[in-house]
Amino acid sequence: MSLIAELRQRKLVQWALAYAAGAWAALQVLSLLIGAYQWPDSTLRVGIVVAIVGFFMALVLAWYHGERGEQRLARVEIFLLAGLIALGAVMAWRTAHVPVPKHADVDAVVAAAISDKSIAVLPFENLSDDKANAFFADGIQDEILTRLAKIGTLKVISRTSTLRYASQPDNLRAIASQLGVANILEGSVQKAGDTVRINVQLIRADGDSHLWAETYDRKLDNVFGVESEVAKAIADALDATLTGADKAELARRPTTNADAWQANLRGLALYDRPDIDQKDIIEAAKSFDQAVQLDPAFASAWAALAVADASLVFTEGDASAARRDAAKQALAQAVRLSPDSFETRRAQAYVIYFLEREYDGARTIFEQIRSMAPSDAEIPRALALIARREGHWDESDRLFAQALDLDPRNTKVLMWAADNRVAERQFPQALRLLDRMDDILPNDAGANSRRAGVYLAMGDFVRVQDVLARIRSDDAILIEFNLLRFQHRYADGVTRMRKAVADSDPADPGAQSGAYYCLADFQRLAGDEAGAKVSYARSLADLNTALAAAPDSLTGISARAVIYANLGRRDEALRDARAAMAALPAAKDALVGPYFEEALVRVQARLGNRDAAIAGLQHLLAIPYQGIYNVALTPTTVALDPDFNALHDDPRFQALVKDAKKL
Repeated sequence: MSLIAELRQRKLVQWALAYAAGAWAALQVLSLLIGAYQWPDSTLRVGIVVAIVGFFMALVLAWYHGERGEQRLARVEIFLLAGLIALGAVMAWRTAHVPVPKHADVDAVVAAAISDKSIAVLPFENLSDDKANAFFADGIQDEILTRLAKIGTLKVISRTSTLRYASQPDNLRAIASQLGVANILEGSVQKAGDTVRINVQLIRADGDSHLWAETYDRKLDNVFGVESEVAKAIADALDATLTGADKAELARRPTTNADAWQANLRGLALYDRPDIDQKDIIEAAKSFDQAVQLDPAFASAWAALAVADASLVFTEGDASAARRDAAKQALAQAVRLSPDSFETRRAQAYVIYFLEREYDGARTIFEQIRSMAPSDAEIPRALALIARREGHWDESDRLFAQALDLDPRNTKVLMWAADNRVAERQFPQALRLLDRMDDILPNDAGANSRRAGVYLAMGDFVRVQDVLARIRSDDAILIEFNLLRFQHRYADGVTRMRKAVADSDPADPGAQSGAYYCLADFQRLAGDEAGAKVSYARSLADLNTALAAAPDSLTGISARAVIYANLGRRDEALRDARAAMAALPAAKDALVGPYFEEALVRVQARLGNRDAAIAGLQHLLAIPYQGIYNVALTPTTVALDPDFNALHDDPRFQALVKDAKKL
């Protein structure tokens, strides 16, 4: 019988077509289920592999049975089908475990289609005669962005990614490409007396075509709704659908007090800066406090005040009981006035995160309110910060990627994402993120410090020197301290740190303590025990002065433990090191908690407790965390660090550093 006739008899073509149609339908249903239930991307790939293997199994059955469906399977068929099933299982397993580029990979720059409903709001130009009113223009921009971010059908780039652009640049197309948007909003604000003029224009970036423009002339006591009007007009111009909730949110006016509104704008302009420091947060808190004093019913200002106060406690900028109570009281007022608003719920999440480190509760609230402001990059950013505190590093990386999608030029988020990679000892990925920072803010001190820390952890001292050549002397002290210690250039270290002591600010006891400690360390290592003892004592005195003003500073307490160890005050050293570790254990903070474990290990090594020190190093080298002196603990740094000199002849230590880079 010819092959064609054989195929016809066994109806192989009919079997193949029927199977293909059924498999296609099944894969469509599977695709819908993946989207609805957010199953892993690998699920569809496994389904495709199973369908392909099943196709060959169907052909085998068709060939052997065809019209003779009652025939029992022969032994050869059983072996053939078993082989196909085994092959399919292997292929499915391999497919599910093939590493593919994830949206979570913050290092990857993926070219994606730019939505027509995407927008970036450039800094508003301040046309007021009084240039001190710049905050007013910044605040208007921020308020418009806040409202746009709550419209679910829009993609809105955060203000922190746009604030370094000019108000009316010539290269709109290039800017839109950098930010991944189709539309740009430009604006200007002119305030004179009690009148305000706000000009806005919406531009299609690919052709510089104007989609919409408007001028708003208002009295200060009637300007509160202008941000909502602008947001609604933009949504209409971009044909973005507004839900009932969107319309209600846009119609809401947080205050009708002009002075309170201006104070709130000033606080927002300060707090939303990517390079914000503790002094800025304190000033922002003062502005929010002024706003609520002027209008005690200003719920969103109460919420902002609660977040600012709580963040000062968390970062040890002001960890006093008074600041902690102020945060709680401000939150209570926001909850009383507007319990279900986005701002109040966000403040609740931050307060329990910052004050109580109640990660589960904070994460639950952030996830609940994410749908209320889909384009607010702050939510995935906050979730990423929480995830790494819990030790969920992959999840944190994924969430940072989502935050950077909405805030691609936020240098602080890029540095935090790089910190993740350093903690995970994924140094090439960390360097790529820092390189992205250089495109935005060249020669930034924070980026250079992190880059030097990466090179130190890798043992690449030539590149550390390259970084040092590019940064200011006062930003280089800690880098030089580490480099000179790792190179065992102790006499050079004494000379450099004497200069650091001379340059330190007498009004800053914390900085003076650090400078004296660095000097003392090099004096001890260079053999000047008497000089080291004097410098350690001065470092301890300055640190105690700093701790008197901030007694709850765990970094200060652990630093004091190391000084005590170097002074031979064993009991006090162990007491402080264990107290800091107990106050913030790794189980409560996977990012910072092991930092205090490392401090204890250094104390134990200095005091000669080999067993405890080596066991601690074994543990720390196996986990991700943020290392002491801004340098990750690696076999190379452990081998070179003179803090561990007393352990070098122990076989257990030698096993730990066997993979160290030989220098």
